[in-house]
Amino acid sequence: MAVPIQTPYNIYTANGVTTVFPYEFLILDAGDLTVSINGEPVTSGFSIIGAGTTSGGDVIFLTPPAAGVTVMNLREIPATRLQNYQDNGDLLAATINNDFDRLWLAIQQSYLYLGLCLQRPLLGGPFNAHGYRIENLADPVNQQDAATKNYVLVKIAESDAAGADALARERAERIASDISIRTETGVALGKTVRFPYAQPILTGDTANKVFVTDQQGLVKLVNLDDATRTDLAADLASRGNPGGAGLIGHKGTTLAEILNLISSVTAEPITDAGMYCAWPQGKVFSHKNKAYCLYNVGDTHSNASLSVYQQFTEDGSEWSRPAPRLSNSDATTWPQGVSAWGAGSDGANIWMAARFRRVSDESQSKCVLYKSTNDGSTYTPVLDPVPLYDSTGKAPVLMHSFAVLPNGNIAFGYHFYDGEVGIVQFNPNNLALMTKSVIFTAAEMNNTPMLVEPTMQVYGSRVVGFLRTQSNATRSAVMWYSDDSCQTFQIREIDGVPNQSPVSITSYNGKTYVFYCGRYRDGNTNSARTNSPVLTMRVGNDDDALNLLWENFVEIPIAAVPSIYNDVGASATGVQDVCVRGTKLVICLSMNVGSNVDQSDVCSVTIDLGEPRQNKFFLSEGAFKKPRATDYPSNYRFGSVNIVGLGNTSATLRMNGQVIVQDLTDAVRFGSTVAGGSKSHVWNNGPAPAYIDVAASSTNVSISAYSGYARLRAGRGPEGYASIELNRDTKAVTVSNPNNVGGFGLTPEGYIALSCNWQHPMALDGGSGGKIYLWVSGTNNIMKHSMTPPTSDNDGEFLVPNKTTTVAGLGTGTDTARYAYATNGRKAGEGAGTGTGVPVYWDGSVWRVYRDDSIVAA
Repeated sequence: MAVPIQTPYNIYTANGVTTVFPYEFLILDAGDLTVSINGEPVTSGFSIIGAGTTSGGDVIFLTPPAAGVTVMNLREIPATRLQNYQDNGDLLAATINNDFDRLWLAIQQSYLYLGLCLQRPLLGGPFNAHGYRIENLADPVNQQDAATKNYVLVKIAESDAAGADALARERAERIASDISIRTETGVALGKTVRFPYAQPILTGDTANKVFVTDQQGLVKLVNLDDATRTDLAADLASRGNPGGAGLIGHKGTTLAEILNLISSVTAEPITDAGMYCAWPQGKVFSHKNKAYCLYNVGDTHSNASLSVYQQFTEDGSEWSRPAPRLSNSDATTWPQGVSAWGAGSDGANIWMAARFRRVSDESQSKCVLYKSTNDGSTYTPVLDPVPLYDSTGKAPVLMHSFAVLPNGNIAFGYHFYDGEVGIVQFNPNNLALMTKSVIFTAAEMNNTPMLVEPTMQVYGSRVVGFLRTQSNATRSAVMWYSDDSCQTFQIREIDGVPNQSPVSITSYNGKTYVFYCGRYRDGNTNSARTNSPVLTMRVGNDDDALNLLWENFVEIPIAAVPSIYNDVGASATGVQDVCVRGTKLVICLSMNVGSNVDQSDVCSVTIDLGEPRQNKFFLSEGAFKKPRATDYPSNYRFGSVNIVGLGNTSATLRMNGQVIVQDLTDAVRFGSTVAGGSKSHVWNNGPAPAYIDVAASSTNVSISAYSGYARLRAGRGPEGYASIELNRDTKAVTVSNPNNVGGFGLTPEGYIALSCNWQHPMALDGGSGGKIYLWVSGTNNIMKHSMTPPTSDNDGEFLVPNKTTTVAGLGTGTDTARYAYATNGRKAGEGAGTGTGVPVYWDGSVWRVYRDDSIVAA
């Protein structure tokens, strides 16, 4: 056969359930396939099918490999020749083709390993290791040999030892000299007034005068009466605007400005579900005079119910109702649901990047780009999937944040599980024009996602942003800028940002505002709200942001945020984003409201920069708590009560903690699902008995129908499902399924009725694996039996007794017996009317004599 060009290996990550792992290439024999788990070949516990098939086949494990292990199917052709051609021997095409096929497959195998070799360009140049280490090198001998790390360290140590004595002597001499100089200088400086800038020589009378410096730092002489302590005290005590606080400076600003800022803070819960509502980061933006917040909602933070919701506000305080905008349509393919991590507005449209997730960050998920042309009412997929992959073909862990770049393209941050992080941008008029720019390569991150989740803010032609750090012990958070629409980047590390906190950024009226928040409270006890993570704001001038002058930003604590303790698990706290709405900064963040990550809500913190109220300085955790509504004193409500579902968690009515009614979208469920419930559940639709009565823990269930029938059916459609029907009027009981509509049951007369034909026979199982199939033949209404499932009405044997009768009494056979003894049948040599009897059998059309197969005659 022709040998196609194929990649001779497949690599999979096991999920602990799958047993079948396809190989998508040709092998000639099962022995040509090497199966390995985590790089170690295995030789048993599986079977291989499909050898000789061009498209490949399957490796089927007896038990699923453990979740997370790497399964590799690799074609390895032994370098042996199996055919020995003889002089004048057979030269068959199949033999020659098989021999040559093995040769070509072996050549393909060789090319595979050649591609893994250390290589240099054909026209010269250095060998390229593609970011991999080269280990087990010998120490160098010649001048141009490669040096090992150990060799370099040894040489450094030898050099250090050789110069240690000389350095020690020189150091001692310098120390002695420095001590002498410092002694003389200290005496002189003790008599001197020092200034940070070079000063002109003072002239004139200095009597009764004091030194002061002007705004340029130059020293001047002023009369003592011009700067009395009384005047200064009065100025500092002033309650005007800015008053005394305006005279106290701090990091390029004044205390008055800082107090005005933090005294204008309010907090407002957006959701109040008590389930998993979290992660507004990267998705808070201003669009057409509204602030939008998108966040993720689900039963838990990592199951198929995870979906995307949206709310908006005009004033930063009153928010619209939660509205579902994106849900998971394929729970089998995406068992951890869909979530959004980047969204924003280009002025006319809203763009959103969502992730459909398999199992974990390193699994094969997909990213999809959505667009809304109707202000967020609906989102339409416009790029599914986003063609952005790492070196192993995996999609980004996240596409994070959003910006419209100076070149007009829309942009999202991204990071891969292999550690690569950067910016991806699209032409909004032609999304196929996609450009990826790398801030840090996977090799620079040691193939670990350490700096992640880029955020962006556009300042004219310059874009400024941040990267979140997973651990400050390994890499600090990073601040960056780009002057070429995110093609190249200038970076610096920054301090003070907690581990795992995204850094959000916005600009208003010449100032840049940066926010971050811790993820956990310290400690490991729930006995008190201590050491809460703090939502922190840093404020600097736009010029400070444009020049990455992080040290010029003033740090201002805003609020203590509810959170779980750092030994509980994942946290939903501290993942925030910010936008400008009018004169207000609107910050949305999520917080834990229970003991685990799956109990979280989203809240907003609003800072009014237009009219500082100067009445609140630091918000406690209580500011995030939404007061629960209480019942009316009369203990009833007028009109209707509408309970709205949130995410894939259904609207639920509970009483004393137990589920009473739950809306499941396509059905309404009554009763609890927790450990079978603790109470009986009774549904009445008229007088007793109840038409459904479910005892506590579901030990007894009664179903009653007052007329017609009561039916227990598996499935939601009207037909085509297994069912048990109790007919109140006819007293009949029927059990059926789509393959046997008649089924079996009790007739109104009390008979046991079975519907048995060759398509639906009755199977009698002896318990040792053998079965007997019984059915009634539709041809002649005779009972038949078979040891195997019948495939037609002609299968099997008649289940009727043999008989002894005359030839005339044999009948047609099918309605009497298969075997018989004809008492007057003729043997060979007997004449007509003289037959003494013979055994006979029915061949399907006539009765024949066993001895010679002749047709029996009297």
